[in-house]
Amino acid sequence: MSYNRFSMDATVNNGRAAEDRLHLFAKRSFFTDFLFRTPLYRKGSGNREAGDALVWLEEDLVIFQSKARSLPTNSLCLPNSDRELSWAKKNLERAVRQLDGTKRALMTGKVGKIVNERRGEVEFKSSVVRQVHGVVVIDQMVDCYDPIPFFPKRSDTTPVHVFALSEWPLICDELSTTPDFIFYLKFREQLFGRMPLPVGQEADLLALFNLLKRDPNTVPTVSDQLPDIVGLGAWFGEHFKAELAARKLEDRWSRLIDDVIDHLHDVDSSMNDVVDFMSSHPQDYVPAAIVLSKLTRLERRMVGRRFADIIRLAGEGDCDRHSATLGKADITVLLFASPEPRESRVRGLASRTVAAKQVLKTATAIGIATEAGVGTGRSYDTCYLNYPWREDATVDSLAAALFSEPYSSQTTEFPDRTDVATGSPVFN
Repeated sequence: MSYNRFSMDATVNNGRAAEDRLHLFAKRSFFTDFLFRTPLYRKGSGNREAGDALVWLEEDLVIFQSKARSLPTNSLCLPNSDRELSWAKKNLERAVRQLDGTKRALMTGKVGKIVNERRGEVEFKSSVVRQVHGVVVIDQMVDCYDPIPFFPKRSDTTPVHVFALSEWPLICDELSTTPDFIFYLKFREQLFGRMPLPVGQEADLLALFNLLKRDPNTVPTVSDQLPDIVGLGAWFGEHFKAELAARKLEDRWSRLIDDVIDHLHDVDSSMNDVVDFMSSHPQDYVPAAIVLSKLTRLERRMVGRRFADIIRLAGEGDCDRHSATLGKADITVLLFASPEPRESRVRGLASRTVAAKQVLKTATAIGIATEAGVGTGRSYDTCYLNYPWREDATVDSLAAALFSEPYSSQTTEFPDRTDVATGSPVFN
């Protein structure tokens, strides 16, 4: 029998340590800017905590609750003993009730402000939230067990997912953007009531998820004939080792978009007034960061690879390089690199973003400008546009020619194989 081992030192605050670890990996994957820790709200004569953490990206809201088992060093409990399962039942009931209470507080306006370590106080707008998911991360010495029978009776239909803390780093590494994580939660929700989803077996379920989405022409669905997934994680890692390595290699391009998101809060305020262009709003950090954060890892890979090409080509002699790409439905991403002074780049970015948006007929456009050539000390300037496309708006013929065919790339997340000579991924 295998099980997860955790420190049982009574001097350690296991609950706080588990919460810290939950936050550490969530920040890396879902970005510091959209993670809010332990919001408070007024209830009666005192304050109540609204969950241990929130990830809020406009229409998507994930509420986290963590629970940790603490035992003195002279105590011994075997995994799946009555004592351990009794603790799990008691604490899962409590966690689910806390999640339901947090949702009510948030969605009924009891929580007006939430605090982010970078952005400070942020107004929580429940009106924009369309989907709420609950997540319990549990730190306990256990073997696999199905948590659903331990849930309390509830009228709230918000889905609740239970993960082992020991598997949380794997989950955050595999689902390293908020959209990818939300997509996985929806996949799990398809399985509720159709098969057990044991705590401690997430590697096997992630393997099933990846197997189902390897075909880029189909949306992952689960047939009525559900497979036995025990041991699937180890099997998948062994049989798709080359594909997993190739995917990791390709994903390095996506980190360029991660870098843009992560540095938008550091934009140079002196650039704000460079362009007096109606609705362009250069350096409008929050909307630009939100739109880019809605791109999946694959979409970031596609946009990031094109951006890297533009930066390189601009540094090899071209005066400037730019390209428009469709990173997501109804979103245009304009990429621009130039050796010109930063002030000139910002002016050029605004006009190019407007032209690309109009020609490609999208409601939202994000322009990103940076220095030409590969090197350190890179800055990012952004232009955010969001207004309905107008059929009667005019665009000059040069712009129409430049953006009439937006850049497109491969849409296969898993490369089929790796070229033996170059080590590069090969796509169909």
